[in-house]
Amino acid sequence: MLILIHSEFLKAKRTYIWWVAAAGGVAIPLLASFEQTGKTLQEDSHMVESLMFTFFYVLFLSLLASYFIVREYSERTVSVLLTYPYSRVKILFSKLAIVFVLILFMYVFQLVALFGIGYLVNADSLTFDFFLMQIQIYGLSTLFQCLLVPFFMAIALWSRNMLFPIVIAIIVGITNIFFVEGSNYVRSPFLSACWPTFTIEMGETVKASSYIMLILFFFLTLGACIWGIRRMKE
Repeated sequence: MLILIHSEFLKAKRTYIWWVAAAGGVAIPLLASFEQTGKTLQEDSHMVESLMFTFFYVLFLSLLASYFIVREYSERTVSVLLTYPYSRVKILFSKLAIVFVLILFMYVFQLVALFGIGYLVNADSLTFDFFLMQIQIYGLSTLFQCLLVPFFMAIALWSRNMLFPIVIAIIVGITNIFFVEGSNYVRSPFLSACWPTFTIEMGETVKASSYIMLILFFFLTLGACIWGIRRMKE
């Protein structure tokens, strides 16, 4: 299994996907800094998280998740992949693992950018309590984003192109903008990355049924991925 993960890492190392993940992490904090008008760092961080978690990260997530499937077809390496002396489920899990690493990489970049830009713009707001709160929010959000990866990977396995998953992500992102109002955000697993912001930073409550829905969604889409990779052909 570790050999497969290492193989996926070497494939990704030769591409620009790491730069895409880094750019995705720093883009919104950087843009938000230009809109800074004397607000506190807490207010700016909430704006950054709202923009990233509702729309942009869904788009980046679809890009990352579909890339490691579609590239096997675009680079005509799928025939080599299917000859690996490993089960297709292990091949799938190795691809999921590298996407999880990239998501973590992207979140770390965003967190560092948020603190760095926040320090330059309004250093007085950068307290230790705020730092701990953001670590909790970003840690849980990373976990919830990873639970959404199989959904977009399953779409990529079915469509064999990156356009369809990205179109679905844009539709989901637009839908998220409407669902995030009021208490509707708890009804969509695609807004689960926002849940830590609402619960930790704003003191709202997410019911246990929403977490159960997210876990069921993960296992259902993971099952779709397993079915898809077992049907993968050259």
